[in-house]
Amino acid sequence: MPLGLPAGHTSAFTGRYCRHPLTGDLLPVWTASWVAPEFGTGAVLVNPGHDATDLAFAREVGLPVRFALLPAGREEAPEHWPC
Repeated sequence: MPLGLPAGHTSAFTGRYCRHPLTGDLLPVWTASWVAPEFGTGAVLVNPGHDATDLAFAREVGLPVRFALLPAGREEAPEHWPC
């Protein structure tokens, strides 16, 4: 699969937020045309710190990138990643 967003993708901010159950952060809710049904239906997460398509989406719409885990030896910030 190529890095980045699928050609012809669409997305839109819904104007709504949900609250992260561990941090209490407000998270924006978006709709997207490229969500794969094998990953789930309804609400699915965006994981820009660990997925190339999600990183491209986060960059496109200005979402912050946070890491749950950082691979050994990977010190650079996501703005330096190739995708």
